[in-house]
Amino acid sequence: MQPCENMMEEVFHNEAQVFPTDTLLCALRVMKEHHVALVPVMDGEGHLVGILSDQHVRVGWAHGPLTPVARVMTAHHPAETAPLELVAL
Repeated sequence: MQPCENMMEEVFHNEAQVFPTDTLLCALRVMKEHHVALVPVMDGEGHLVGILSDQHVRVGWAHGPLTPVARVMTAHHPAETAPLELVAL
């Protein structure tokens, strides 16, 4: 795991979060309770696996409120993310 990924997981650790198996209805409740429009999607081990926005929920709602978050979230693929490099100016 890259250092940035560890930092992202720490940032999201104690905040509002949902799981891929949660329903859109559940995610909407979490968003409303925490007054946020964007929540991290975490796996059972606490790793970031995606992001869910209120826009994802609105689009997915057409499939029903019991649609799983995994069906509409933006997935996080750490292996596809290029590491950031500092460049001396």
